[in-house]
This record gives sequence, structure tokens and C-alpha cells, in this order.
Amino acid sequence: MSVRPRANGRRIIFAFAMALAAFLLVIGAVTLLFFTQTNSGESSTPGSATQTQTTPGATLSPTLKPTATPNLTATAQFIAAATATAHAHATATAIAHITATAQAQASATAGVIQTATSGKPAYQDPLNNATNAGTMAAQWDSNTQCAFQSDGYHVTEGVNFVDFHGCREAGKPYQNATISVDMKINSGHSGGLFFRVNADLLNRYAGYLFEVDSKGNYKISIMSYTTVTALPGHDWTLSPSLKQGTKTSNTLLVIMHGNTFLFYANGTFLTQATDITYTTEGTIAFLATTSDTPADIVYSNLKVYPQP
Repeated sequence: MSVRPRANGRRIIFAFAMALAAFLLVIGAVTLLFFTQTNSGESSTPGSATQTQTTPGATLSPTLKPTATPNLTATAQFIAAATATAHAHATATAIAHITATAQAQASATAGVIQTATSGKPAYQDPLNNATNAGTMAAQWDSNTQCAFQSDGYHVTEGVNFVDFHGCREAGKPYQNATISVDMKINSGHSGGLFFRVNADLLNRYAGYLFEVDSKGNYKISIMSYTTVTALPGHDWTLSPSLKQGTKTSNTLLVIMHGNTFLFYANGTFLTQATDITYTTEGTIAFLATTSDTPADIVYSNLKVYPQP
């Protein structure tokens, strides 16, 4: 019996085992390579998401942490409240200052008037009796436009080519004095008090004029016979101290001392003027002006106090 066929069978089995082993080695290598690549890809992905690409030599910026956003509405409300409070304080301060100033001025006015009128009047006249001794000594104009009546001295002017008329006393001149008189506008545009008046042969006046109209305005003027000109800064000015309308009375007061003049209405200071045109003594006169209706201005309770 021959043994070669059995040897050939062993060779075949051995070759098959070797081929199977090689196949398993290849499969194992492929499997190992697959898992290695997969794990490597997964580990690199997170790093690329968290890292910031930088240029060589550059440092990484620090991570910014979110900060709380301020409440803009609350801030605006706080600023508005603070502003309102500041305005309220400023307003209160201003009001207090104005009040204190007004009180000081009122006190000063009362003191000045009291001092200026503390002595005995050099001339006092109700101006309602033409035969009164003092009235006659003052030598007031007396005619159809300058007439004494029971309520006072009426100065009138009709509507014609002339809208201005004055009535003067010629017997009592004054240089430094305090003059007080009540003036009532029954009709017409304005009335007023002349002081330091000197008249020419045509009875035209040169002096100063404290004029008031029926609407609560006043003006300080200088008169040179044929012209009347407001002193600089003393043209028509509205004052709450003057009563408005007709048939109402205002007490006018002027203190003249040298080239300085102080003007008051109803016990309230109005203004101060300085002028050197007329420095010598002069007399007193009253005014009536008209625009579209006849003027009737009444003067009463005249008092003149001498000043040093």
C-alpha cells in the first residue's frame, strides 16, 4: 500500500491553515486601523471648537465674561428726579431772594419816604379852595383850564390842535424838596407833576416832568419850552404800583436833591434819574394831555417838604 496520498493531504491542510491565519491577520489589521482613525478624529474635534487660531507670537485674548446691563430706565428716572429737585431748590432760592429783595426794597422805600416827609410841610394845600390863604400865596393859574373845585384842582384840555396843557403856581419856588400829590384821571390820556419849572413870557415851561397815563405807565421827561424829551432809560414804563383806569387816584411823590431825583407811586419806589440840566430852584405845575377825548385831570392833597 502507498503513503504519498496521505502526505499530500497533510500539505493541503497545512496550506489551508496558513491561508486562514493570513486572512485573520489582515482582517485584524484592517479593524485596528479603522478604530484608530475613528478615535483620533473624535479627539481632535472638541479641541478645534474651543481653541482660537492665533498667529505666531500672539497671546490669546482673555475670555470675556458677560456683565450685567445697567437699568437705563431707572438711571433716567434718577437723573430726572435729581434734576427736578435741583430745579425746585433753585426756584425756591430764587423766590426767597426775590421776596427778601422786595421786602428790603419795601422797607427801604418806607424808610426813605418817612425820612423825606418827617418834617413840617413848607406848603400844604388840599387844592379845593381858590381863596385859601396858602393857595393864594402860591399864585396858581386860575382860568377855564385851571380851576379849583370841591374835589381838587382841575387841569383840562380839549381835543384841538394842542393836546397838552399845564397849570402852574408862580409864588413858591423849590430847589431841593419832596413833593407829594394825589392825581386822578377823569378823562384824557395822561397827567403829571412838573418840578423845577421856570416859564418864559409865553408861559412855556422849562423843567422836569413826572408823567402817568391811565394804563399804569409812567415816564420821566425833561422839558425845554417847546419840546418834551424822555430822559435816557425813562420812557414809558408799565408799573404794577400804578392803578389803572379813569376815576382812580394815584399818589405821586418825587424827591429832588441836587441832580438826583427819586420817583414813587402809592408808596412804592419806581425809578431814579440823574440830570444836570436844571439845578436851580423852580416852581410846581400840573399836566393834562389828551388824544381822542377831552382831558380832565384832578389834583389834590399837595404837600411839599423842604430838603437840605
